[in-house]
Amino acid sequence: MINATTSNVVTGLIKLNSRLCEMTGDGKLERIIAICGLVCNDCPVFITTYENDDSKREKVSEAWSLALKEHFKPDDINCEGCLAEEKLFKFCSTCVVRECGLEKDIENCAYCTEYPCEKIEKLWRGFKTVSGEEAKANLDEIRKALRNLDEIRKSLRMRFWFPTLQP
Repeated sequence: MINATTSNVVTGLIKLNSRLCEMTGDGKLERIIAICGLVCNDCPVFITTYENDDSKREKVSEAWSLALKEHFKPDDINCEGCLAEEKLFKFCSTCVVRECGLEKDIENCAYCTEYPCEKIEKLWRGFKTVSGEEAKANLDEIRKALRNLDEIRKSLRMRFWFPTLQP
């Protein structure tokens, strides 16, 4: 049975704050940004899979069954992130945005020339346990960094081709 504490813990884990998990020097996971912009390692299903904790699987399955009004068994609570090929949570394995990103061979939607598209916006509007605005903010931040990188590349190219323009 779900109690308020379990529900609060799961809700806290759902908060949003690259491919495969890599450890940082301090032993923490790097942020893993899903194709849609969610942070995989903030997801209770991902955390439970990573920790391989059956008691958490039970709690998460109960909490998500209640929150999403769909029955999840503890065995359903397994996911290594949307870029994984084997262990995928139900929603990740059937996600049209994930499928599109894999077809285009992009790391996430921030790299797509069609961003933002109707598919991603529809997905964000449909999120029930997380914020589509936070997922969008993650992708917008990546996109901004990519534009900055392009500006640096252009600047370097100009200096290479026109050395007299160097400051």
